Amino acid sequence: MKTLRTIGTALLAAFAVLGCCLFTGCEKDSLETKGFVLYYTGMTDIGPSQSGTIARPTYKNGTPSDFAITKVNLDGESYDNENLFSIDPATGAISIQSSRETKTGLYSISVSCVVDGKTHGFADAVQVKFLQAVPAEITVNPASVDVKLADLNGFNENPELPTAQVETDGDHISITNYTILNVKFNGTVIEGKVDLFSISGTGEITINPSSAFRSGVYTLDLKLFTAVADAESTEGIFENAFTVNVTSEPLSLTYSPNPARMEEETEGKPLTKFTSAVPAYEGSRDEIVFSFEKIEPATDKIKIDSETGVISIDEGHGFKVGDSFVMDVRVVNKYSAEGVLFPEALTLNVIEFIAPIENFSYSTSEVIQQVRFSVKPAEGLVGDYVNFAFTEGISEEDAQNLSIDAETGEISAKKGHGLSLGEHKVGIRAFNDKNEQTAEFAFTVVPNPNFFTYFSYGNNLGLTEEQTRGASQFRVSSEAELAELALSVAGNDIPEGVPVKWEIVRRLNADGSKIDETTGQISLAGWKANNTGILVIRATAGEGDAAVSVTLPVCINYSSTITPTDGSKCTISYNPFVFRVNPRTGGRFTVPTFSNSVEATSIFMDYRRTFNWVNLNGVRSDGTEHESGRVDKADATGSTFLRNVWAKYIEYNSKANYASKHAVSYFENVADLSQALLYVDNTEGENKLSIVVNPNKFYDDGWADGLFHGQITCSTKSSNVGNGAQFFPVVIWFDKNYNE
Repeated sequence: MKTLRTIGTALLAAFAVLGCCLFTGCEKDSLETKGFVLYYTGMTDIGPSQSGTIARPTYKNGTPSDFAITKVNLDGESYDNENLFSIDPATGAISIQSSRETKTGLYSISVSCVVDGKTHGFADAVQVKFLQAVPAEITVNPASVDVKLADLNGFNENPELPTAQVETDGDHISITNYTILNVKFNGTVIEGKVDLFSISGTGEITINPSSAFRSGVYTLDLKLFTAVADAESTEGIFENAFTVNVTSEPLSLTYSPNPARMEEETEGKPLTKFTSAVPAYEGSRDEIVFSFEKIEPATDKIKIDSETGVISIDEGHGFKVGDSFVMDVRVVNKYSAEGVLFPEALTLNVIEFIAPIENFSYSTSEVIQQVRFSVKPAEGLVGDYVNFAFTEGISEEDAQNLSIDAETGEISAKKGHGLSLGEHKVGIRAFNDKNEQTAEFAFTVVPNPNFFTYFSYGNNLGLTEEQTRGASQFRVSSEAELAELALSVAGNDIPEGVPVKWEIVRRLNADGSKIDETTGQISLAGWKANNTGILVIRATAGEGDAAVSVTLPVCINYSSTITPTDGSKCTISYNPFVFRVNPRTGGRFTVPTFSNSVEATSIFMDYRRTFNWVNLNGVRSDGTEHESGRVDKADATGSTFLRNVWAKYIEYNSKANYASKHAVSYFENVADLSQALLYVDNTEGENKLSIVVNPNKFYDDGWADGLFHGQITCSTKSSNVGNGAQFFPVVIWFDKNYNE
């Protein structure tokens, strides 16, 4: 992209203060008429819907006034300005107010001004190049790569993994960030596996070795951010941008059921045949060939499909009761010329009779919202060796909340399931070696009389629920205030008349605090100055299977004065001080306020140590809770959520360890801030000292659903921030279901 001119540092800073987007300006070109000289800057990095200001011009040989725009051209043709550009008649500063409909192209603005009573005109005095809001074309170079599974799973030492670079047509405004929107495996989005790949702030894609990789094709959907295409925008999304073919020799082959069965053929009975299910296979499918290595006892009546591995027997085989065949299967692919032998891959037994499936159905059911339930097939079902599975087309909601027992056909949902109110219909397939039938399970989810979604203790910061993102939080500045602060439930949607039990299920820096289990009123004790304590409160409405529990945090910040190293005593306050954020999307927290006339420009802050994780509702794929724990030493045992999140960062930065601040430090990641889990932003400007949570970082076999708490240090010198004054001013609340 050609830049028409270049703006000096001071002007760029001025644009930043005005809240403009990143504009690339131009060298000052003088415009001279009748001895009067005028200097304007231009703009080449602005897109439709952006606004900005071109600073007042400088001049020589007179003082101008009465500035006016006399003409606007777009790509050399006359353009009806329509208030896109306006000029301050006193200063000559030009304001830009564009919309999504503003045309892209090079705008030339002619202006006039009055000097010593004379009007001076300047044709094409200012040039503004409006670029596309997002790239029209994106490519990734290379677009696809092959990678050995052994290199990704850690079996090969020091593998050289390929990288790829996002490239665009260039005729667009600046890209501010890149993210991986989805990772698909063999065409299906895999939840939470975004961290298998990384993309830098410059658009370089890297592959992160992990035992979670499997042989197959991974495809990445990307999103590019600009000043116009933010996190909420549907623009800048590029599907199937990059493909990684993870290759390997054949790894496993499984037929189900095994042993399989088929009916005999005898005189007077119908002829029979057999077809196996498609086997489950792990390994590359490139140039795959299935074949029999051996059948014991030998027979030419059994065949295998060389492309799919399906085993079949045609009618007229003549097999009798008691015959049994054991099949060894060899699988060859592009990455294993000799192939891999899978001995006894399938055993087939010939029996007298397999009862066909008949009378397969489910009764219509009514189930209660969030209450555990299970439903078996209706009475009357007959059939031998029956297996059950959901049919294709099951909705995503039903698939996430329902499970089926493959041997009994029992359909169930766990307590607390997320099935929506109303009617649901699910298809189920029952099949054996003789035939198959399908049935529909229709059920209605009815309201739970105990159902509720929230409670709140409010806040004493003068903020609305919207401003606090629904986080209960209070600030005190002395022991006396803490002792006097009795917290009562300020709001909830618990149904009237339903009995409620209140309890404290976790405490952090809040030992001694108590709760009235009937009213929910909290009395506080155990807080420390310049620390933030956390109480995890659980409210349970109703009793028995229909009881509903909601678990939410209450946080109290004990704020006191601190003295930033080499600075003046002050208080530093975030309002709110609890940042509720979805771990998938991340976000930016508010900037702090300072007492005693201290300004953010004179302070540097960074996360330092004592990192805590308090679980709320996070669960692993097996249903167990993420453990609460603190990352405090490199040889920490167990598998705490926070330790495992740190481990992923350590894969990127081998210098880090479980005791270090690297994963959440601005200064350790300043070269590529997208790699940090989160950080205090020390970049000069209006967002200085705000806290940024990067997307897709807090995941460990399930999205984060809990509270992050860590020590921050502050100093007036960036070089000494690690030794600065210590305090715990904020809590980051990761809520996997939160939508701003």
